[in-house]
Amino acid sequence: HLEKGEVFGEALVFAGRRYASHVVSEEDSEILNIPKEVLLSSFKNQRFLLSYLRSISEKTLNLSGIIEMLSLATVKKKIASYLLELSLEKETHIFKLPCSKKTLANLMGSTREVVSRNFSELQRDGIISMPDRSTVEIRNLKRLEGILFD
Repeated sequence: HLEKGEVFGEALVFAGRRYASHVVSEEDSEILNIPKEVLLSSFKNQRFLLSYLRSISEKTLNLSGIIEMLSLATVKKKIASYLLELSLEKETHIFKLPCSKKTLANLMGSTREVVSRNFSELQRDGIISMPDRSTVEIRNLKRLEGILFD
């Protein structure tokens, strides 16, 4: 999921090969294609270069997190890992989910129904509460962490 102004495909510019990929826009969008030569000349600006490197670094960390999450055996473990990561990132135990449960299910290789059921179980067990569809409050951090080691 990308927000307005975010970059994608930046790692492919210097890969030296083609890569089959696709992007789906959920709303009308404009895409700017920056040729390799223009990008290289822009690196003379140190702020631009640092921003570019930060972007690639963040995406690399993101992909590592996704790979780690997908390697977990159960959807409940994937959700626990995801919620713990969000809590660390946002430095709070109460936060909004950045995407829908359907999108989250797609990221986890599952279905919306299974993800929703696992969120409901976490609520029923008193580990989290969800005052609305997108707000999560981690009520029992130790138990949420414990799910990862079961």
